[in-house]
Amino acid sequence: MANAMPACWAHACTGQVAVQWAQRANVNSADTTPVYACAAHAISRDGAGHVHQPSCVPDPARLPSCGCTPEPLPAPPAPPASVTLPTGWSIPAKSEAEKPPSPSPAQPPRPAGMAP
Repeated sequence: MANAMPACWAHACTGQVAVQWAQRANVNSADTTPVYACAAHAISRDGAGHVHQPSCVPDPARLPSCGCTPEPLPAPPAPPASVTLPTGWSIPAKSEAEKPPSPSPAQPPRPAGMAP
């Protein structure tokens, strides 16, 4: 049995799917189900980033808003712990770290053709 192509939530619509968002399977579930929409029936990109209530059915008159109050986005991860370096140490900027090392002033550059 072949997988059916997802269809727009607006059941009579035959437009090609352009956006997807998640909706709770039911009120007491952590499971989500995908909801698809064509460009004409799509909610906003910001709205599609949230998980929506099980009863959420976008109202075409309110698009690009769906009309429900979606779940808040999860908190961003905490930044990594900082490291205190000994006095005089520094972390070079990325652009400096990518440069090849230059010869030290105590060593003159080698003449062309001379093996290292």
